[in-house]
Parts: sequence; C-alpha cells; structure tokens
Amino acid sequence: MSKPLKKPKSFDRVLAHARRDSDRALKVAKTKRAKEAAAFRRKQPDTDSRPYDADEAGRTARAACAIVAAAFDLAPETLYRQTRGGAFESHARQVVYWLLHKPGRMSLEAAGLALGRDRSTVSHGVEAIETLIADPDVERVIAALGELFTRLAALARETHAALGRRS
Repeated sequence: MSKPLKKPKSFDRVLAHARRDSDRALKVAKTKRAKEAAAFRRKQPDTDSRPYDADEAGRTARAACAIVAAAFDLAPETLYRQTRGGAFESHARQVVYWLLHKPGRMSLEAAGLALGRDRSTVSHGVEAIETLIADPDVERVIAALGELFTRLAALARETHAALGRRS
C-alpha cells in the first residue's frame, strides 16, 4: 500500500493568495459601482429637458402610449408590459420613448420611470428611432405622431390645470 500524496506547502500559499486577490477585486468592483451610482445621482439633468413631476410624467406617458397604440393598432397596455414582446411591439414602444424624450422634452430617467423601464433602455429606443428617421417615409410618420403628441400633451396639461383631477 502506497502513501497518499501530500500537497506541497506552496500550493496552500498559492490558493490563499488567489482567494485574497479575488476578495480584493470584488471590493474594488463594488466600490467602483457605488462611486458610479453616486456620480449618476449627482449628474445634472439634460439642459433641453424640462422638469416633470411624477403625475405629469404619468399623464404624458399615457398620452404618448394612446397615440402610438392607435397608430400601431395595439392595445395601450401592450406598451406597458415588462416583457419585450414581438418586434412590432418593441418598435412601437421605442416610438413612445422617442415621443417622450424629443418632442416631450422629458429626460431619459423620467421617461423610464413613467414606463417602468431603465434609462439605458429608453436611450437605446430613442437612438433606434433616430436611425430609422433617415428614411423619408418614416420621418413623415414620426413627425406627424410628434405633432399630434405635442398637441395632446399641451391639451392634457391645460385641462388638468383648469379643471384639476376630480375624485
């Protein structure tokens, strides 16, 4: 019967160093993430976006969803789903993001909060629509939706200011 092999002492040392290094790397990553999050919170809002309170942002998002849902022949609740859905639904949602951010002058963060999405998702959607606008036919349709949205949002603000919300 042979003796079991012993592991060399250097192996234990290497293992200890590896554990310590991975712990350090994890701490550095957490610290870096915390610093980035703090910097994001301190960041000034977009200069061309206007301030929205939560109620106004919700009303504005509902108006955009109603217009886009009618244009795309979808149910408005389809645009609020947490799942991506098909490509058609996804494009419709991206049009909503574009309407809120460009003609609506809502910040990416506010638009994301109003629709239950992340700021980066809204940013991606706006960029996708900006790319599609290169086509003149798409540009014409998006411009018409933007004009309709601007009028409807202004009417909603005026109505809310004049009548208030009745319970």
